[in-house]
Amino acid sequence: MLLAFAESAGPMEPDTLSSLLNFFTIPVPKIAKTAEQWVAKACAGADEQRNQLRGLYVCQGVAFGSDGKRLHRAPTLLPDGYYRPTSLLPIDYHEPYPSAVYELIAKPALSAERTLRLDACPSRLSADNTRICSLVPGGDFKAQYLTDAANGDTTLTYWWCGAGMIHGRSQFGDYLVMGIRDVVPS
Repeated sequence: MLLAFAESAGPMEPDTLSSLLNFFTIPVPKIAKTAEQWVAKACAGADEQRNQLRGLYVCQGVAFGSDGKRLHRAPTLLPDGYYRPTSLLPIDYHEPYPSAVYELIAKPALSAERTLRLDACPSRLSADNTRICSLVPGGDFKAQYLTDAANGDTTLTYWWCGAGMIHGRSQFGDYLVMGIRDVVPS
């Protein structure tokens, strides 16, 4: 039926095909079951201007996902290249991944390992109704980023990296989350 519709409407533009694929693709689950699904949680949305951040990037057996404010990385068996975060289908995109991502990964830990129960994290709502979690040391972070990093676990293991960043480990790989700057309290 879909093919009949497509044939009657004439040739489809690539954006239309991409929209159809996104419509019929199952979204990334709230609790990832694979390393690739966990990494995909950090990928930027379709409105992101930097195309490289809209997909999962695989290089030498490591999958990267970032929206510019957080990064997830984990080992994978996927071949090198870019992949759609929802379907893990390859994307024909050949631009290099932002070099800043690799620089972030090299940030040294400036504190001992810390463990935080997510339900005990002091939090508040920002002016735009975003839940903000305060970590000491480390600053303020979007609670959703911490929840995604923990992937269903009730505790978060992390190290403070300075400049309002934390680095940590999950069951699938490691993550880096940048703190929020200039939060306007509600």
